[in-house]
Amino acid sequence: MNFLNAPGFEIFYFIVLGIIFIALMIWLVKSAMNSLKRTGGKWNSVVDEVVIGVIVLAAFIIIGQMDPASVINFLIKPLKWLWGILLDLLRFVGVQV
Repeated sequence: MNFLNAPGFEIFYFIVLGIIFIALMIWLVKSAMNSLKRTGGKWNSVVDEVVIGVIVLAAFIIIGQMDPASVINFLIKPLKWLWGILLDLLRFVGVQV
């Protein structure tokens, strides 16, 4: 059975996605407050955090609409590629893997 398509995994996936989204938004709000304090209350300093927040929101909407299996496979492929390069490098220098 493919657990990525199970209903329980989808709930877990959305909970984790929500926690990551909330953490990023809290981090952006703190960054905006610090930027506002640093510049003495100039709102122009907060514009970059607002733009980043809109981009993060759009990305999470897109990721939320995708199937969890496709998102995880998209993330796993580069990790497998990096792991293969690391193993080849270790074999090249003589480390038994």
